[in-house]
Amino acid sequence: MKRLFQSNILTVFFLFLTAAIIFVIAYPELFITFKTSFALWPDVCFDYPLAFVLTNFFYQGGLQLWNFYGQMPFFHTYAVLGLFKFPNVMAAITYYLLAPFSGDSGRLFHHVFAWANLMTLLFIRVAGIFLLLKTVTRNFIILAAGPVVLGVFFSQYTFLAGVFWASYLPLVMYLIVRFFEGFKWRYLAALLMVLAVVLGSGVINFGYMYLPIHFFIIAGILWRFFFKAPNPSSIGISVPKEFLHWKMIGIILMAVLIAAPYAYILKFGFPDIAFGQASSRISHPFSPQWYFHNPDMDLGDPHGFFGAILINQGTDNLYYLGISFLFLAMAGLVLSPNTLKWFFALGIFFLWLLSFPREGVNLGTIAHWINALTNPLKTLPRSYLNICHSMLSYLLMSLSVMGIEAIHGLYKGGKYPKFGFKLLGVLTLLLVLNAMPLLPFEARVYLTAATGCLLGGLAWIYFKDSRRARRFLAGSLCLLAVIDVLFIVHQSKEVLATAAIQPAVLDAAPQSGMVEYDFENPSLFPYRSSYLLSFTTRDEYYLWFPHTVSSVLHHVINQGLNYVWLNGQKPRHVEFAPWLNDPQMLDYLKQNNEFIFLAQAAIKASPYALSRISQAGLARQVVEIEDPRGELNLPEAWPSGIKSDEKENFQYEQISGTLDDTAGDYSDYHLEGDLIIYTLHLPSSFPDHLASSWFLPEERYLRFFIEGQGGQWQELQAAQGALIRPNTFDVQNIKQGELRAAFSKDTFPMHQRCVLMYSSRANQGVEGLWRKQFDNLGIIYRAKRDGWLVGHYPYDTKFKISVDGKQVIFYRTNKSFIGFPLTRGEHKILIQYWPHSPLRVLLLVSALLTTLGLPVIIFLALRWEQGTRDE
Repeated sequence: MKRLFQSNILTVFFLFLTAAIIFVIAYPELFITFKTSFALWPDVCFDYPLAFVLTNFFYQGGLQLWNFYGQMPFFHTYAVLGLFKFPNVMAAITYYLLAPFSGDSGRLFHHVFAWANLMTLLFIRVAGIFLLLKTVTRNFIILAAGPVVLGVFFSQYTFLAGVFWASYLPLVMYLIVRFFEGFKWRYLAALLMVLAVVLGSGVINFGYMYLPIHFFIIAGILWRFFFKAPNPSSIGISVPKEFLHWKMIGIILMAVLIAAPYAYILKFGFPDIAFGQASSRISHPFSPQWYFHNPDMDLGDPHGFFGAILINQGTDNLYYLGISFLFLAMAGLVLSPNTLKWFFALGIFFLWLLSFPREGVNLGTIAHWINALTNPLKTLPRSYLNICHSMLSYLLMSLSVMGIEAIHGLYKGGKYPKFGFKLLGVLTLLLVLNAMPLLPFEARVYLTAATGCLLGGLAWIYFKDSRRARRFLAGSLCLLAVIDVLFIVHQSKEVLATAAIQPAVLDAAPQSGMVEYDFENPSLFPYRSSYLLSFTTRDEYYLWFPHTVSSVLHHVINQGLNYVWLNGQKPRHVEFAPWLNDPQMLDYLKQNNEFIFLAQAAIKASPYALSRISQAGLARQVVEIEDPRGELNLPEAWPSGIKSDEKENFQYEQISGTLDDTAGDYSDYHLEGDLIIYTLHLPSSFPDHLASSWFLPEERYLRFFIEGQGGQWQELQAAQGALIRPNTFDVQNIKQGELRAAFSKDTFPMHQRCVLMYSSRANQGVEGLWRKQFDNLGIIYRAKRDGWLVGHYPYDTKFKISVDGKQVIFYRTNKSFIGFPLTRGEHKILIQYWPHSPLRVLLLVSALLTTLGLPVIIFLALRWEQGTRDE
């Protein structure tokens, strides 16, 4: 076994496999029994929908800058949350390879995400923890067991809950420690590369990560010059020769290329970057004035920094680490001779200061001033308390390893410092007294018993040093460590249970529908013809989610990610506050909710033109056009012949079937629980852009009927995704080319006829899609008359529109949208967004390097550490 550990790369691989097995055994609901919903996770788990969208890129034609459903630029998502995270890429690639072999692609995506995303994070954690522990110990047992136990059961909030960047913290801390130990610049270059990878995963993620890292860097500077013999001559002013090595040049170049597109987005300040109320998370934190006066700094809770959060056994958080872990950390701080303990202790001290509210004794302001004066980025994430505890876990981890070595040396008969034992007992007692008032009764009982064992062992050794006393203390720690791990697993399972997979029933005006939003098919991309301005939900099961997440999540996931979340794919202008506060826009949007429509006439824009159109009920017949150069010579009033009650002669086509299995390849049925699911295979001529939806009035586009008794026909309700109640149907969401309908197994209308009615190609409107990529929407549009075609996409000069192969000029229409004239007949229209932008290429390069950068740095760090050990 020890021979295996002579190779760091093989060691980490072996430890990861061991940790993965233990992980699956500890949390089968994530990997085997499949009981946990990532869509119903806390709002920190952005990666599930982000991986969903990244998977779409494999089907829809590469990196995109625009989403014609959500009507907002994708680069907003790139800048805010990021898509190209290493775990997301692994999930997307794995799903893309496995999907063709699965009959239930929606469920497959959930399984793939669980395995690929969490296992990737586990590997990063195991590798990072292994490297970090090597800076404080060379003990074979600790290096073998520590990465496995700590990787699986450590800091669960930052692991299971989806805070992906927190899994990178041990690797980042290792690079910082190694740099300050000997000022080897390769570690600094590697650190810059990892930070660039995090930046490539979203600017906000970078801000969240850099704040605690910044204080850790300050701790390293203080440790180097006050607790370790300084060697200033090794720093130098000129560029070190090491930076001229090809590896260093390559790492720095990769970091620059990763950061380039995000710097481009932020520097040029695209207008859409501020949509969704997200600007305060991107631009404002870089302003010192905002830094000190605007953010809510009252979230700090220094009283519970170690007590309520790190010892609490309730189910309201995942920060529980256990009394044994904290005791070992204090033992390392007090008893260990390794000066690195002050490196980690200073980091804890700075985070403790940061957790103070700005009021009271103003201790928190000290940390904020330190950050403002020394942090070149001036970043201050909004929820910094969570970040402090994420970093705190790994700081305590290193101290606890030093404590294990100290206790182990004591167990082997080593000398113990009496003052250190006294101080350790006092610190333990203070920690317990600090935590007691904030804990539930059960936690108080356990904490009292555990503290009694620890203090009793210390007192036994202090007053009567004997082998039995040392064994008692070591045995108590081992027993408490096992209990703490069991508590961690139990508490984690309690939190997982709150996000159990359960069907959700939604009330969406004007009709009810349902969606099991975990089980959507990423390969499908149906075209929506209209949107829903607003809707209501019943809080059945876990519908608390949309009310608790941030506005950024609402905006980005619903509008930018092609992912049907709880409130559907509402277009951007529904979220854009200035429009919502504009009575003219509200009246207009309530009357016209089609993405693309053809108006009969256009009039010259004026301050009240849209209001007059809406009041007359002409939102679908008349548009107002801004024509500042007078190219169009538009009238100021619409023709008197246009009437508000004009009704369109809507036509349908139909597909017939029979509710049994006698129709050969065209239909079948099977049992799912208490429901019989009937499947009607749609012909190849069925429009691939038509799909049922629970948030739209589908009776205009898709209607499904079954023949009842006496020749009466019953219409079923449209749904989207997995069917969970009888008399509902789904078209092409569960599987492309299929209609599925749900019936009660007790009342299944065997042998009855059924009919699917759908929009005829003879109707005016979108007849089909000939290109369906986000940046290239190609539609076949049938116009029954000459008019103005309007797209409900916010006016942006970066659009390019072609009709029948010829580029056309479009105008600002109805205050905010795009429109252009169109003649009668069938036309092939292509709407492109920023077709020749360099940003697309930059993002592609950044995505590739972000995916490759982290494994490269881990590999190099293991090789460097191998060289350090061999030396």
